Amino acid sequence: MSDGATLPPLAHSASANTLVGAAYVSLRRDIIQGRLPPGSRLRVEHLKDDYGVGAGTLREALALLVSDALVVAHGQRGFHVTPISLEDFRDITENRVLLETEALRQSIAVGDDDWESAVLAAFHRLGKAEQRLAADPDARFEEWEQRNREFHRELIRACPSRWMHHFLGILYQQAERYRRLTVTRR
Repeated sequence: MSDGATLPPLAHSASANTLVGAAYVSLRRDIIQGRLPPGSRLRVEHLKDDYGVGAGTLREALALLVSDALVVAHGQRGFHVTPISLEDFRDITENRVLLETEALRQSIAVGDDDWESAVLAAFHRLGKAEQRLAADPDARFEEWEQRNREFHRELIRACPSRWMHHFLGILYQQAERYRRLTVTRR
C-alpha cells in the first residue's frame, strides 16, 4: 500500500519522475490543499503554464485525477475539481469506519508483538503531532497528516486482505480534503 508521501494508491501508472507524474502530484496537492477549490473549472490552456507542462501531459495528469475521483471530466466542457459535500463526507466516513473496523479486527486476530509495538509507537507520534497541531494548525497540518496516516496504516498493517488495504487507501485519500478543511479551518 502506498504511504501517500509521493503517490496515492490509485496512481499506479504515473511516477513522480515523469512529467505526467510530476504534474499529477502538483495538481493533486493543489486540489487537496484547496488552492484549486472544489467545483472550480480546470482550463488546460491556463494550467499548462502554471505547471510548466504541455497540454497533452496536463490532460494525462487530469485523467489520473479523474480516476482518483478528485477531478470530474465533463465531455467537451473540460475538467472541474470534484465538489465536496456533507453527504459525500458522511459516505466516505461511514465506509471507512465499516472497513477499517473489520481490518482492525483481522489485524488483532493475527498481529504479533511487533505489530502491537508499531501501533503504540505510531499512536505516541500522532499524540505529539496533535499537540503541535493545536498550537499552529496551518503550519503543523502536514506533519499531523503524515502521523495520522502512519497510525491508521499501522492499525491495519497485520490485516491479511490486500483488497481491504486497497479500498481503505482509496477512502483515506478521499477523506484527505475533508480532514484538511476541518482541521485547518475548524
